[in-house]
Amino acid sequence: GLLMMAARRRKILDYLKKLNDIARKRPLPKDKKIAVGFNANVDMIVNGLSIVKTLKPKPRDVKIISTLTDFVDSFAYWFQKGAAAERFVDSPDLFKEIVSSAEAADGKILYRTGGNAALMATNLASLSCKCDVLLGGIVGKQLDVLLQSNIKTVGKRGFEEDPIHLILEYPKGATWNGMVAPRANRFIVVSDEYNANLKAFEPMMKYIFKEQKENRYYDALIASGLNQLEGLKKENRMARVLKIKETLKMLHPRTPIHLELASMADRKFLKQMAEELLSISDSFGLNEEELAMLYEVLGGKYATMLDGQIISKNPLKVFTRDQLTGKIPEPRA
Repeated sequence: GLLMMAARRRKILDYLKKLNDIARKRPLPKDKKIAVGFNANVDMIVNGLSIVKTLKPKPRDVKIISTLTDFVDSFAYWFQKGAAAERFVDSPDLFKEIVSSAEAADGKILYRTGGNAALMATNLASLSCKCDVLLGGIVGKQLDVLLQSNIKTVGKRGFEEDPIHLILEYPKGATWNGMVAPRANRFIVVSDEYNANLKAFEPMMKYIFKEQKENRYYDALIASGLNQLEGLKKENRMARVLKIKETLKMLHPRTPIHLELASMADRKFLKQMAEELLSISDSFGLNEEELAMLYEVLGGKYATMLDGQIISKNPLKVFTRDQLTGKIPEPRA
């Protein structure tokens, strides 16, 4: 079984190498205009266990964090899986309490550019293709210092307070209350009304439509941060998604849409969002855990494996969940 998996992994690596060789032969795109929205914030990165190491959790996942117990138990649930997750804290006071605990805990604190949109804008602006990058999202006093100066923004920079997202990191093998992290990862908690409402969406789209009227088109729009709509009340979420969908449909066909998904807790909402937005997107991106969740909510089923062999008479059940998420068993000693 392990030999077959190793052979399959070599085939995948060979295939990726061939794709890379083909990509390198293509001319490098120059002077492309890329719009990236709609979330930006400052990430506060800490040693996660320094905050909770003395607490005894009962691991369980929660969709929305309302109490300190919710926070500790949910962190423990994802810690024991070694999987990344992001959860919304519905009380600003509770979020401040958690942040204060992080500030008082042992270990250094790092402040970094945060939000998928801001991170992708940073990477695009750093490429040798010299992309003209427009970022939609609040750029406050702290993020203004962290963000590259060659990134254009819709609003004025450096005047407002930045939303803070708390990132609790841990290494592979870290231990907590008898649990051992199977891989290094992070647990993210946010209480961010600005990004939860995607308030950067309308100003950015207004700017893009103004450019369209003057025959200045973007070569791509990257739509990110929609997972944060999960922080809204359930009755308001889909109304916001449908408004975003109708606005994106007004983009000129010359501007393809890339939808960037991220960690979500509410499977029903993920399914609804996917059904509405995937149809108007030219491509979408997500990590391996998010891919598995999307596959499941859209009705995907898994095969079973026995002695390293797939056992399934159903042509749609051709892989296991571990294969989809890329988990390779540790070799036996």
